[in-house]
Amino acid sequence: LEKMLFSLLPKELLDTKEDLAVLVEEEEGIRACGDEATYLRVVKDTVRNVGMITKELEDLLTAGDIKNYTIKVHALKNTARMIGANGVSEEALYLERCGDSGKADLIHKNEGELIAHFQKVIETLKKRYGLGCEELPDIDPAMLSEMLETLVEFVKSFDFDRADAIVEDLRKYRLPGKMSESFDKICNALYNYDADTVILNAKMCLDRRQ
Repeated sequence: LEKMLFSLLPKELLDTKEDLAVLVEEEEGIRACGDEATYLRVVKDTVRNVGMITKELEDLLTAGDIKNYTIKVHALKNTARMIGANGVSEEALYLERCGDSGKADLIHKNEGELIAHFQKVIETLKKRYGLGCEELPDIDPAMLSEMLETLVEFVKSFDFDRADAIVEDLRKYRLPGKMSESFDKICNALYNYDADTVILNAKMCLDRRQ
């Protein structure tokens, strides 16, 4: 419906730096992901990881690490395409090319707009799919420990598919507040296939259980 409404509006009524940049086209996302189930999983993962994604970009830019910033903005380009946010994907592609060319001044000039548009896309996805407002049950402490230990074993053997399934199950529960930050880091590290960081933070969660 959103796509249809935009297509019916005269182009002069569209703010191409805003309206089109934050447009989310579900059909495009499904096409990029291959099927609707994969699309919805990518949407949920992206909504959950938005804080980590934006913080990584901002921290790398602040540190002047253009090389790793370029790697991360490349990943955002692909993620945006998979969630149907082609406007954000194009903006990320531009900054990726700036990074490849060493044009740090242009990255600094345009990065704020990319982040703002990405966050607006996330808000659209939250409203469209009812994400971020679920009431979750508390998790049984023994089950939490068992799931974290299993997660560590899967990651040690680089079985990221089964590790991801464990994390998906953990997301169905409300975790103790002191574990929230470590769990967010686990999710982000798993998203980036960073086994060492997953293991470190899973063990931190286990230590806090004792």
